Amino acid sequence: MIAYLRQGQETGREWFERITHTATGAQSLRAFCEMDDVGLTRDVTYFLGRDGRPVDAFCRVTLDGDVKGTALFLQEDGAFECEARTVDLGRVSQRLPTPEGGRYLGLHPLVGDALAAVARGTSSPGEFLPVQGSPTRSHPTAIKGLSRFLSPSTSPIRERKR
Repeated sequence: MIAYLRQGQETGREWFERITHTATGAQSLRAFCEMDDVGLTRDVTYFLGRDGRPVDAFCRVTLDGDVKGTALFLQEDGAFECEARTVDLGRVSQRLPTPEGGRYLGLHPLVGDALAAVARGTSSPGEFLPVQGSPTRSHPTAIKGLSRFLSPSTSPIRERKR
């Protein structure tokens, strides 16, 4: 668990779970965040195939106990698809082609960074390598990011030389 402190007082927390499905090597990941000072919760669940690529993911954001947005993401037939409902936009359907297969969905900052780092790998230290995926370009509280789900990204990520 990660605790967020302001002037010695806890103002929020995040915890994470990972379950490996031993029969297939696939994994379920969950990240849950509570930010007391702004009344926000963010609940993100991923299912990663044995190759570490997202198969599907779910995200719900609440503010002061009211659902502000809910989204289901699927990766099928060379694309990420999103079915969502937000307070600001209503029902949203989006499709983002990923011909090489998306390696990550940026639904949670820490989990998204971890997925991108794993996809990038540690070969070729110091060299920039592209990682195809979809960040949600989210606002720090995740509310504004719900209005812009799928954005194409091929981000160069560099492994530091040791």
